[in-house]
Amino acid sequence: MKSIRLLFASALVTGLAGCAGNVKGPHIYSPEETRSGGIGTSIIPKGSTGEISYCDAGMAFQVKSRRDQAYAAIAAACKGEDKYTIVGDFSSGGQARTVVGGIETSCPGLAGRKIVFKCTGAAPRPSGLRSNQ
Repeated sequence: MKSIRLLFASALVTGLAGCAGNVKGPHIYSPEETRSGGIGTSIIPKGSTGEISYCDAGMAFQVKSRRDQAYAAIAAACKGEDKYTIVGDFSSGGQARTVVGGIETSCPGLAGRKIVFKCTGAAPRPSGLRSNQ
């Protein structure tokens, strides 16, 4: 009976965690990434400053929290909530990853989201070249 409770509790925690966790900071494009054709894993919309990914799966309050964290990180990178515009909001598949209890998880299906943005003020310092993951 105790093992069944332990199994149920671990399944519940895993299910609630989903892709829970904090959103990593935005990736600011380098000049090499924004050239025609780019070198990143996706086509970068012209004039974009950077991108941030988050997981759009799980309970509604978790998704809202991660989306709010993503927009707050964009505002911090662009130095103000009124200093950026959203260029695109795309599905990034299962690329958004997090670690829950030492186990790496990823978003199921097409739940990974990528927000591409452009800072309207001074551009932040580039994050560096993106490594192929």
